[in-house]
Amino acid sequence: MTNGYRRHTGKIGRLPHAVREAINVMIHDGVPYAVIIERLGEAGKGLKHYHLARWRKTGYQEWRVEQERRDRVRAREQFSLDILREKDASKLHEAPLQIAASQLCEFVADLELTALKQKFQSDPLNFVRLLNALSKLSQSGIKCESHRVEMAERQAKLAKAEIDPADKCVTPQTLRKIDEMLRLR
Repeated sequence: MTNGYRRHTGKIGRLPHAVREAINVMIHDGVPYAVIIERLGEAGKGLKHYHLARWRKTGYQEWRVEQERRDRVRAREQFSLDILREKDASKLHEAPLQIAASQLCEFVADLELTALKQKFQSDPLNFVRLLNALSKLSQSGIKCESHRVEMAERQAKLAKAEIDPADKCVTPQTLRKIDEMLRLR
């Protein structure tokens, strides 16, 4: 295994990683085989169109799958970071729920309907597990929303009950009362 895919032994598979990477990028960009060979210069010496055509069906496909996997991982990481950046500390507990919901949706969307049916038919408990996971995510979301509403209500009460800074001063009347109370003892 090299770079996430098996090591190929053909003409292109034996080339250095950097050259294979350049070939993959050019194939991905739709560069014609003759131009690829020309751009590779000395590294492409001895390559023929059929080498590239064969590579496109094997090594390039593996490279594409690996690139897509890396892109998904980067997207998830970016999504997680974005959620953490936009949430204040009081809402931090919501981020894992949003990430889990997103991954579950992506998982279900990636499944082919026939494969999904086969999974559920081969083990009906898989369907129950999926429903259970969705139910728990929903319950957690409702709890988060309830918590958010409760916190907003508390903040509103605190803001309403906040005393005017001028009222926080000790007035002459308050000082007289304190003085009278201290003399009684």
